[in-house]
Amino acid sequence: MDGRTAGWASEGSHGHSLEPSLLPTLLGLHITAWDALRLFPCLLWSLLAIVCAVVFLQYPIVHGRPAHLLPMLGALQSAMPSFMCSCLILMYHRERILLFGLPRETAKSFSGFYCILSALGCLVYLTLLMTTVFVFQVDRTEEPAYFFLSSSWLLVTILCSQQQQQKQQQQQQEQLQQLQLRQQEQLERLLLQRQQQQLQKEQKQHQEVLQQEVLQQDMLLLQQQLQKEQQQQEELLHQELLQYEMLPQEQQQQELQELLLQQQQQQQQQQLQQQQQQQQQR
Repeated sequence: MDGRTAGWASEGSHGHSLEPSLLPTLLGLHITAWDALRLFPCLLWSLLAIVCAVVFLQYPIVHGRPAHLLPMLGALQSAMPSFMCSCLILMYHRERILLFGLPRETAKSFSGFYCILSALGCLVYLTLLMTTVFVFQVDRTEEPAYFFLSSSWLLVTILCSQQQQQKQQQQQQEQLQQLQLRQQEQLERLLLQRQQQQLQKEQKQHQEVLQQEVLQQDMLLLQQQLQKEQQQQEELLHQELLQYEMLPQEQQQQELQELLLQQQQQQQQQQLQQQQQQQQQR
């Protein structure tokens, strides 16, 4: 290592030793007063971003807030992640330089490289925000430019998504309750319809039984009437038969009487003829 590098490293080490150390970080770095001054606007910026996000959520543009503040706030807050990343990376790079004693040109090249990395980190951050928007499906119609550019969008999106999930769960529970009520009503209606159908079937069966009994009684009456009529017809037939049997004897008697009458008449005629002949002979 040449003298220039050693001198710059020694100056850095003396500068580092003269600056008061405040708090040790998780990376093993020592935060000095100058580092705190550099980090203070970043923290203040992030707090302002969160406050602005909450204000923008509670009081949208429709309520009369001037709309021209929206792009300025979005642009300022979108620059905050890259600023914080560059500050933190430069702090880390300063410690590495102090530890390894790298030359000033190398430090400048590495600082430019880390600035590019910080910008890429900002882009990754914004892409994460946008993917969070699409994954959680938060309402983007109110202020889409602010929501896409704000640095505190992630926290606000998660909070809003949780609220929306709770609302959706409540709505789903209400819908499930309504569906259950509808299903219960439908089941009750079906049960009532089935009961009514069963009652109607029983009534029909009872009516059919009554009709069958009435028909049986009618059939019995008809059978009795038929039996009576048959008996009457049999009696009539018997009488007719008797009459029919009696009729030939009477006819025979009548014929006999007629025959007897005819014989008598013939005898009388013969007698008359004999008398006439005798008279003629005399």
